[in-house]
Amino acid sequence: MKSLLYKDFLALRTFLLFFLASVIFLLLIGFIKINALLPAAAIVAMTIPFQLISVEEKNNSHIFVNSLPVDRNAVVGAKYLFTLLVSTLLIGAAKMVNVFFSLPSERDFWDLLIAFVGIWGFTAVFYPLYYWLGPVFVKIGLFVTFIVAFGVAPMLYNMGVKNNFWGLLEVFESYPSLFWVIVLLAFTGIMLFLSLLLSSWLYRRKDF
Repeated sequence: MKSLLYKDFLALRTFLLFFLASVIFLLLIGFIKINALLPAAAIVAMTIPFQLISVEEKNNSHIFVNSLPVDRNAVVGAKYLFTLLVSTLLIGAAKMVNVFFSLPSERDFWDLLIAFVGIWGFTAVFYPLYYWLGPVFVKIGLFVTFIVAFGVAPMLYNMGVKNNFWGLLEVFESYPSLFWVIVLLAFTGIMLFLSLLLSSWLYRRKDF
């Protein structure tokens, strides 16, 4: 597992270093603000599985990996673990910088939780679709993801603000915060577990 994680890190180290250098440069020149770091990190985190799979397909490294005495479940598990670890580190670091330069508030916790749940849920959806549809999903999925992130999501948010989020805020406030934390984490955890099982089953059926 460690070797598989290191392989994925080597595949994405240039991309991650480029992102880090770009963020530092844009912060220094004032092009982006501190409070924009979390959304930026979340968007980059969503591209990690796309980048990882694109590099793998380009280098045909999956053929090499499957020529080794490595269990296919471990190969899939390493993809999930690497994506979740790097995404969590990116989002966590962005929020830590944000909190360091501003006054902490209760909203910081919810921003972080929603970002984590969103990325973990996205990972749970991405990998089964990739192992089912193949490389074509990477091209189509990246385009659809950006359309949703920059087009559909802002439009839905604005509609929600105008319609008082269709009464969902009242439902949310009628239960204690701890209840929603448990619900979100449990739902996301179940999604990831079922996603991992499905991805492993699909990957075992592939011929290389």
